Amino acid sequence: MLLHGGGLARLRATTDVDDAAECLLRMWVDGPEWSPGEVDPAVRELCRGLIVGDLDSSDIHVVADLVHGSAPRAEKVVVEGAGHLVNLDRPDEFDQALLRFLSASR
Repeated sequence: MLLHGGGLARLRATTDVDDAAECLLRMWVDGPEWSPGEVDPAVRELCRGLIVGDLDSSDIHVVADLVHGSAPRAEKVVVEGAGHLVNLDRPDEFDQALLRFLSASR
């Protein structure tokens, strides 16, 4: 998915935080078959909720910080003692954060 539509190259080349966040949304939310206009805006907005494990790799934290810093309603939750698969490492904490994001999106 990172290679779709030159997404990785665009992400590496950009110096604009909003453009970087849009690259990530295109790669992770829209996917290879849909344009941003074909994805429900509420889904794209919901994806501004970030849940990362404190034990995840530094590049994931950089990406999460990038989106968090660029999105007006973004919220970042760092779950202690979790790696990349936060939902498996700390399911209760993940569920609480996800439910909070979903409630806030109404």
